[in-house]
Amino acid sequence: MSIISIIIPVYNVEKYLFECLNSVLNQTFSDFECICVNDGSIDGSAEILRTCQKNDSRIKIIHDANHGQGHARNIGMEAATGKYIVFIDSDDFISADYLDNLYNAIKTTGSKVVCNDNVMIYHYPGKQRLFTRPHLGMTNMSNKLLREAWAVSVGKIYSREFLIKIKVKFQENCKFEDAYFFYVVFCNLPQVYYINSGIYYYRQHSDSTMAVTAGPGLNNIDVIYVVKAIYDYLINSNYIEKYAVPVGMLEYNFNRQRNKKQLFVEIKKFILKMQLKPELYIAEELKFINLVLKSGTLWPLLLLYWQKRLHYYIRRLAVKLSLKNG
Repeated sequence: MSIISIIIPVYNVEKYLFECLNSVLNQTFSDFECICVNDGSIDGSAEILRTCQKNDSRIKIIHDANHGQGHARNIGMEAATGKYIVFIDSDDFISADYLDNLYNAIKTTGSKVVCNDNVMIYHYPGKQRLFTRPHLGMTNMSNKLLREAWAVSVGKIYSREFLIKIKVKFQENCKFEDAYFFYVVFCNLPQVYYINSGIYYYRQHSDSTMAVTAGPGLNNIDVIYVVKAIYDYLINSNYIEKYAVPVGMLEYNFNRQRNKKQLFVEIKKFILKMQLKPELYIAEELKFINLVLKSGTLWPLLLLYWQKRLHYYIRRLAVKLSLKNG
């Protein structure tokens, strides 16, 4: 049995898959199994998996029909035998010391989850941005931390025993499946440990999940399904008095939604039924909630969006001018 089970959902990523697997197989930490769930790929991804498996027996391949990333990750978790679990997206890659740093941190601290929010947003060579988070070391779970954390499954190492204990699964047949998993995991943590050594290279391209779910003019109606599931979990687990519902997800995706009217109607229905504790929400979230409740049309929300965009561009211009004159 390996110490770490790496789970990689694979779907039509022949352009990026070898770089991903190569970064895994060349880790300084070597005691792992790499479970690749081929989610019905119709390009050359399956052949790349077979080729890499011939060269390294740590790669385990599971072939499945196309049911989406959430289903693929759930299958990977069921097949995992390691003491710890790490998720990696098949179009991303990791630095050579990535696993070593995560493993050493979770082993020495006893935390159920360790986060490495040292993330390189990777567009292409020469265009990269490194993001780090302010939290380091052991941090108590709080509503503020839950809001600020990177709400995805990657960039972390998990105790498999802990995931089994809380019976967490990814949402299936929808986008934003990471968000539900993240909220269930983090709501059950009294503390979480943060490190900033090792890098997760988070690739953005036209076919990536981020582009498909966050690009302008796209259909993001699944966000309602996932936020409702998070709300139901908070209610049923008695966390609703402690943690806020991710209202920011609703506003963010409303601003990028193709059919804004459809999403507006669904958001209003949801917020009308939502059990709300105002002190858990920041001013911007409360402003969005109140606009939704009071508005009969989309225009107040559209005006709020364009006001924020204008302020954003003004800030960018101010920074450029200060650098130019500085």
